[in-house]
Amino acid sequence: MKYPYIASDLDGTISLHKNFEILPETIQDIITYQTKSNHHFTIATGRNYQMVKHYIDDLQIKLPIVTVNGAAVVDVVNEKAIAYTEFPKAAMLELVNYCIQYGIDFSIHTPLTVIGKKGNERFQAYYAFSKDWPVDEQPQLFEFDDMQDLVASIEEEIHIPLKLTVSFPLSDRALADQFNRHCDEKKYYHPETLIHDRILIDVLEESVNKGFGIKCLAESLGLDPSEIVTFGDNTNDIEMTKQAAVGCAVGNAVPQLKAVAKVIVDTIDNNGVGKYLKENF
Repeated sequence: MKYPYIASDLDGTISLHKNFEILPETIQDIITYQTKSNHHFTIATGRNYQMVKHYIDDLQIKLPIVTVNGAAVVDVVNEKAIAYTEFPKAAMLELVNYCIQYGIDFSIHTPLTVIGKKGNERFQAYYAFSKDWPVDEQPQLFEFDDMQDLVASIEEEIHIPLKLTVSFPLSDRALADQFNRHCDEKKYYHPETLIHDRILIDVLEESVNKGFGIKCLAESLGLDPSEIVTFGDNTNDIEMTKQAAVGCAVGNAVPQLKAVAKVIVDTIDNNGVGKYLKENF
């Protein structure tokens, strides 16, 4: 039997939103597939590499992973970015100044880490849900005491920006909508996610998305991007789902993704991805 290469989204597809853990049966089914296929399963996530180290060993991932919503492809064996798409420095600085002006909580993803002002909401969330992870799997984030030092690190190209993530409480819907309009005017790609009573918006270059990241992954493997089977649950998975010959959505996916998926599997709570692997391979 031919075992295809598979790239799965993480949060909401195999990692539960309530605790960011993967069901034991899902882990087992993925590991079984890894054994049968010689490790053809990987992930395509909006998260930074620092926030997925915990899952790499659990899922026995050996392939490069797609991170930062397609802006980076990371070799997990050597812990280095083998491809990434930089967000133009001047454009990132404009967005940072916009966030400062309107008091918007933000963090910036680089190829291998995340930078932000000490105490920002995303860092607090990252530390909270990873506090029980082994020490070597804890996220190594770069915190600044002073916002001007953060700005200077971008101006002086100490850190290479790939993505801006902004976080709003649900009560700031109007400000989030204003920010989305600003991104529309600038022609950025800016998928939005609701999670744990927060509105999260990722901002990337217009052409950068998970479909783009899968193309970079496929190139590194000598494959056509359509050959990679994908699984997802949210709007930031649309491009890679449409691109795949077998683009799958979990049963709990948003309607926009289900509309373009070729296959609908069971929900994350019912081990949808694991069941598909077990029943088809």
